[in-house]
Amino acid sequence: MADFVSGRLYFIKDEFFEIVGERYLKTNKGDTQRPHYYAFRDSSTELLWVIPCSSQIEKYKKILADKEKNGKKHDHIQIIKVSGIEQAFLFQDMFPMIEKYIKNPYIKQNAFMEIRDPKKVQAIEKNAKEIIKLMRHGVRFTPTQPDSMRIEKLMLDELNKDAAK
Repeated sequence: MADFVSGRLYFIKDEFFEIVGERYLKTNKGDTQRPHYYAFRDSSTELLWVIPCSSQIEKYKKILADKEKNGKKHDHIQIIKVSGIEQAFLFQDMFPMIEKYIKNPYIKQNAFMEIRDPKKVQAIEKNAKEIIKLMRHGVRFTPTQPDSMRIEKLMLDELNKDAAK
């Protein structure tokens, strides 16, 4: 298991996706290290929440431009630089998990893909917490949004079972 460090991007073990069985999760693609996720700890549950990241920047810039043109909120998708490389953070598709399901950190050219600016990390996590609050009130951002509340219950049950051992 990789040690969790806030602000880094990670890959998730296949085992997590098999246990959760959520059809709308962005699962691992064959032998590649995709997709990757930004992770942060929820201090109220001790679970990690992970935000899928995409390198399909033009696709998401177009979606954001359409939303802006139509006067719609779009804080559930943001383009954020990680180690100098633009990534689309898909807040609407985030979900919780236990740290043991981290496969490994995302390393590119012998360096961690990470956000070192504490203000940027704080802004990302503040936005994520607002999105989670909306999810807890039943808000759905897309028809293909994972059932994060069901996943949270599964992970909390597993965390409690592990603690009881």
